[in-house]
Amino acid sequence: MAEYICRQIASEQSIEVKAKSCGVAAFEGECASDNAVLALKELYSIDLTPHRSRLAERDLVEWADII
Repeated sequence: MAEYICRQIASEQSIEVKAKSCGVAAFEGECASDNAVLALKELYSIDLTPHRSRLAERDLVEWADII
């Protein structure tokens, strides 16, 4: 959710940002929960349906400037 909210805020502010999300207790490739999809749609008009979970791995952590 944070990745999508970050991207939307950056877009609204005309800020170039590359955001990725990952988790330590996620199953790789899973869809966002129905509640998460609904919450982002209702609160921020964001479509979360393209999201797929990703595990936190060394290369992704090393890629990030801010975690």
